[in-house]
Amino acid sequence: MIEKSLRLNFLGRDGYIRYSARKNINISFSKNLKSWQVLKKDLLQPRQNYFDSSSLHVLNPVLINEGILLVYLIKKPRFHLSFGVALFDKKDPSSLLWRSANPVWETRDKLQPLKAEVLRGSLVIYFQDRKEDHKKVVIPLVFIFGKESEHVQPILERASKNPVLKPKSGHSWESQSTFNAAAISLEGKVHLLYRAIGEKGNSVLGYAASKEGVSIDERLDRPVYLPREPHELRKENSPTVVYEFMSGGGYGGCEDPRLTRFDDKIYMIYTAFNGCNPPAVALTSISVKDFLAKKWKWASPILISRPGEIHKNWVIFPKKINGKYAVLHSISPKIQIDYFDDLEFNNYTPIKSFHSFGSRENCWDNMVRGAGPPPIETKDGWLVIYHAMSNKDSHKYKLGAMILDYDDPTKIVYRSSCPILEPDAKYENEGFKPGIVYACGAAVIGDRLFVYYGGADTVTCVASADLNQFLDKLKTSKPIELEYVQA
Repeated sequence: MIEKSLRLNFLGRDGYIRYSARKNINISFSKNLKSWQVLKKDLLQPRQNYFDSSSLHVLNPVLINEGILLVYLIKKPRFHLSFGVALFDKKDPSSLLWRSANPVWETRDKLQPLKAEVLRGSLVIYFQDRKEDHKKVVIPLVFIFGKESEHVQPILERASKNPVLKPKSGHSWESQSTFNAAAISLEGKVHLLYRAIGEKGNSVLGYAASKEGVSIDERLDRPVYLPREPHELRKENSPTVVYEFMSGGGYGGCEDPRLTRFDDKIYMIYTAFNGCNPPAVALTSISVKDFLAKKWKWASPILISRPGEIHKNWVIFPKKINGKYAVLHSISPKIQIDYFDDLEFNNYTPIKSFHSFGSRENCWDNMVRGAGPPPIETKDGWLVIYHAMSNKDSHKYKLGAMILDYDDPTKIVYRSSCPILEPDAKYENEGFKPGIVYACGAAVIGDRLFVYYGGADTVTCVASADLNQFLDKLKTSKPIELEYVQA
């Protein structure tokens, strides 16, 4: 690792300092860069129960207004590098002022750190990869020192009428839960298809509608979509139920729908579960005319995910991208999108998808689950609301937001640095599964964004925000990613 020397005035004398490490970090002083006096006292040591609990390695110190910022790193198995920082006093470079409690950045890529510097208010760390290409990561100093305030984050405001849909004891098909509603705006109304569970534990879909986005003006007494295929039908006397696949208390059926319109047709993507095999992703459709007339003539559903694998949280973009229909099927560890000439899947080829929970270590969303509502087209790109958890409170589902590049939505342009909605309300913690906010639908009415979500896997709720203000706040949270640089 580089051990860069700094020349400065310290303790009233002019000279050089150098930080070095052999497990612990210490400091040396020199007046001529030839002979060095090592301070016997270790300045930094590995800390138990912290990210830097193993041997420390020095990258280099950087002079900033606040003092001397020392960048150090920890090597872990499988090319895992964690970077920490410590702040020392300029007048006494051996005096520690502050040390990061969490890594400022981590990577599992095979990279060789080269140097660090501060440019325009950000710490820039340079690397070289196995192909000898040069890369950099740019980390704002306000992120490092924790000076970002919560009021700049894009927070959703809960509706005072929450929950807007509750189970009905008089309807056997929705007597237990009514949650995770899809949403679509048509002819001046927001139409909701919500997941309902009744006495038999089967998931079906019910219908409700709202003119202004919150108050329910219409709700049907019968389900509008029922399981019909083997991949979503649970036999009445089925001897086997794989409980690890259960979600929301259901033993099988049609779960967690999402709605996307193209021309005169509405496509519905949903989770299909028969109680025995892993949940899969199914696709069906209905004409806009039949949907509005409440003639529920759905096309035969087809599975579009690979059999024998667990898949959920897939969404369809509401516009073609580069002339193709686009299905977003994973956002962790990276954005995965497949493109199609049509959405009929006549030549049925399951989409190959991969999901990993642990792609964002030391962030609030280090256990990313998947996308929520279908992407929303905005002036800044595609707005995607997603579900995530933290390994510190893995029983809680939270909502985050990101903006994807309009032409290449595999690129994340902005990403929320804290949750936009957490399960804090009573109705989000009293139900089948406490600590859950789970969104499947969203709509824009005028200038306002409405997000429809399930609370505690039991009820349907709504939260909203001024869309432009939401986007402006979200843009203060640019993601920290590797970039290629000129060698």
